[in-house]
Amino acid sequence: MARHIRRVENYTNAALLMGLVNLLWILTVIWVNWGLVALVLTTVCLNHLITLLDRHLHARDEIGKTPPGDAPPPAAPPSG
Repeated sequence: MARHIRRVENYTNAALLMGLVNLLWILTVIWVNWGLVALVLTTVCLNHLITLLDRHLHARDEIGKTPPGDAPPPAAPPSG
C-alpha cells in the first residue's frame, strides 16, 4: 500500500512571532525586577551568544570546502 505524502503548513512565521513575544515579556520582567542596567547587560550577553553561534555554524559549514584557488584541475578528455 503506497503512502501519499501531503503538504504541511509552514509555521515558520508563527514560530518566529511567538519567539519574539516570549523574548519581549522575558525582557520586560527583567527590566521591571532588576532595572535598565540588567536589561542592557542581558541583551548584550544574548547578542554575544547569538554571534558566537553564528560564527560556529558558519565555521562548521566551511569545513571540507575547497577554497576557490585550490580546486583540482579539470579531468583531461579521454584520448581515443
